[in-house]
Order: sequence, then C-alpha cells, then structure tokens
Amino acid sequence: HLPVPAKAVTVVVAWRWQQVKKLNAKITFMLNINQEENILKNRKVKPTAVRLLVLRQFMEVNKAISLKDLEQLLVHSDKSTIFRTLKTFEQQKLIHSVADGSGITKYALCLESCECEPKDQHFHFHCISCEMTFCLPKQSIPIVQLPPKFTLQQANLVLKGICANCNWVARFIDLFCDWFIN
Repeated sequence: HLPVPAKAVTVVVAWRWQQVKKLNAKITFMLNINQEENILKNRKVKPTAVRLLVLRQFMEVNKAISLKDLEQLLVHSDKSTIFRTLKTFEQQKLIHSVADGSGITKYALCLESCECEPKDQHFHFHCISCEMTFCLPKQSIPIVQLPPKFTLQQANLVLKGICANCNWVARFIDLFCDWFIN
C-alpha cells in the first residue's frame, strides 16, 4: 500500500464532517416540523406550508412581531395569506395580539396552556429604544373587582422602558465615551 498524504486524509475527514452536519440539520429540521405540526394540530389548525413557516418565526423570536415584520421575514408569502394565518392563529388561541402603544398591532406566541381568558392575561414590556415588545408571562395582570354587571373581556397593561439589550448598548457607549474623553 502506498502511504496516504495527511492533507488528503484531512480533506476526506472535513468532507465527511460536512456531510454529518448536513444530515444533523435535516434531522433537526424534520423534528421541528413534526413539533410545529403537533402544535398546530393541538390547536385544531390545519398545518399548511405558510402556517408552519409563520409558527416557526414565532418560535424563533422571543418577542412580539407585527404583520410587517412577518412580511419581511417571509418574502415568498403574500401579505393577505400571512394576515389570514395570524387571524386563524389568534382565533385558535395560538397567538395573542398586543397593543403596545406604537400604533402597530403585534402578535406573540401563547403558552401551551393559554386559553386567552382573563386569568391568562399578562404584562408586556415595550422598549422605547428599539421598539421591540416582549411578553412577561410570569407577571399576571391582577384581578380587578368590577362593578355589578361589568364583564372583563381583555386587559392590556404595557410597561415601557429600555430592554436588556438596549441597556447593555447604552452602558457600552457610556463606558467608551468616558474612556475616550478621559
């Protein structure tokens, strides 16, 4: 046998490693699709390609997103299909709408146990710097004693301030300016 140059072995190993990574990505993608399909089926929503894509976007972001945000993320889907998907998801209590005071309705993924009843209502946080809105599901809106014959349909409490990411950027800029000036 002729000796195999080390460089050739390295190339083969690197190629094999790329193949394994691609296979892992495919497996992960298939597992995610199954998970997403199950989420839709549990909420009595027929899994279509666009619905799966929209759900994936909600699962990947950790904030409320608007129709416009989704349009930019899903460039191959038309606005009306995305809008109808949002309304279906909202009707089936898969997402809830958030009026954060920006004038743009945003939507956020509901918890699995959420039925969008007053007991499920929670605070939201709107960053005045980056304009992102976040759910605070552990911060329930307190039960308010209403007068007789009043029925609570929805509660919307939005806290406004600066999110952790913007606070970090502001602190970094302050430190840099202090260092640069001194």
